[in-house]
Amino acid sequence: MMVYAHFFREVFKKFMGNSSLIVLEYHLSKKLSGADPFELLLTEPRAFYDALVSIFGSEGSFLLLKLLFKQIVDGYGLTGWSADEFVQSIVSGGENARKSLLKLLEEIPLTENT
Repeated sequence: MMVYAHFFREVFKKFMGNSSLIVLEYHLSKKLSGADPFELLLTEPRAFYDALVSIFGSEGSFLLLKLLFKQIVDGYGLTGWSADEFVQSIVSGGENARKSLLKLLEEIPLTENT
């Protein structure tokens, strides 16, 4: 799970820059009672999304996640994935969101340094 959380942190960092990521992590950790936001994304995607909404609003959070997942899908040449559908799954929450995240990650060659 740590490798996957690290992967998402790196995607956010690449997209936002290190300074913006530090600020986002600070605000997310306050909203999430100190929990690691990227581990929460993997275990409770809807709770992660709700924390983003409290910072960026629903439209901003949806757009941020859509752009991030589009970057993942395009960057790794993953076919059969739609960023819109993927984010909609996270917004809907539940076990399907978690399974979708894990299925996506299984298609990406991850290492400890990813």
